[in-house]
Amino acid sequence: MLAELTRRVTQPIRRPIEGLKSLLVGLPIAELRELAASPGELKNLAHLQWSFFNFRYLLPVLFARHLRLFDALDDTPLRVDQLAERCAMHPEAAKTLVRVLEAQGILTVDDEQVALSAYAGQFLAPSASASLLPVVDLLLTYTLSFSEIANSLRTGQTPDALDVRGDDETTDSILQAVNSHMAQAAGELFARANLPQIESLIVGSMGVSFSAELMRRHKEARVTYGCLEHLVRRIPELRRQYDVDPTRVDGMHSHTGEPGDDRWGNEAYDLVFLTRKMILDPQAHVGEKFARKALDVLNPGGVAVFWEAVHPDRGPSPLPLALETVFDLGMSPSAPLKTRSSFSQTLREIGFDEINFVACLGGTTTFAIARKPN
Repeated sequence: MLAELTRRVTQPIRRPIEGLKSLLVGLPIAELRELAASPGELKNLAHLQWSFFNFRYLLPVLFARHLRLFDALDDTPLRVDQLAERCAMHPEAAKTLVRVLEAQGILTVDDEQVALSAYAGQFLAPSASASLLPVVDLLLTYTLSFSEIANSLRTGQTPDALDVRGDDETTDSILQAVNSHMAQAAGELFARANLPQIESLIVGSMGVSFSAELMRRHKEARVTYGCLEHLVRRIPELRRQYDVDPTRVDGMHSHTGEPGDDRWGNEAYDLVFLTRKMILDPQAHVGEKFARKALDVLNPGGVAVFWEAVHPDRGPSPLPLALETVFDLGMSPSAPLKTRSSFSQTLREIGFDEINFVACLGGTTTFAIARKPN
């Protein structure tokens, strides 16, 4: 029966099914036969089963990050007993975790010395220039606060664990994760989008990497940074991380969070970048206020770039796009779901025209580009 299932599955999911035979054995045979006649349903089952495996794969990484294991091994190998002491772990738990991480290729064990593998040194070490730890930290925040976040889906209130208005390590994790993600997505966006000549732009703390990538392509561009006060304090370090030329920075200033009350620098820009503003405090229409402010401070012909999850008008959403919305669901559970037509209508009512959507990174990141009329 399992051989027949494997034969029917398309090539992209054949390997996951092979790896999950032990899980499928426990499923009722009648149901498996029925699914075998429907490759689409079988593929969905494979995704679900494979996610169970991936969750187990991720857990040791989250354990290691929470216990600061990667920090302990960042500069020198250690014996397991030394690692257990450094990370305040039970000795037997340390042995087991090291064995699992070794199997994952994250650690190496040679002559009783435990060290980060070559790839882990490049992507999981705190000192790595291309570290994935910001994303790991964000996932760890979700894991440690799962009950609170899940309860927010009942109340509609933003959980404290994901509220960037707080001045704590969670805010740092979110800032680092978003900037790391934007560093990848922005390059694809600029390669595909038809932007006007950009000589001035304004971004917030979550757009520092975006500004760095744009200024590498638009050599005359100059940037202004504005955000909530506690986020502005974090911008200089982000500028250093993403190698923003200080001679091309026109200024940094704090906002109150109420766009109509704030002055955004010289208020004459060719591009405004807004990250997930449309999900903020939907009852107070904060997102619309930010969009109106963006329109006000743009030069004629300038563009506002919105990073938002925007769904198709009909039919199911593509899986990468749907999963992009998962973080929104936690951070602002009462925010209305946006479709292309509804979001376009909102932006046109505010005063924008020529609204285009660009899906990047395999559909996991959506940008809306809205132009201010000349």
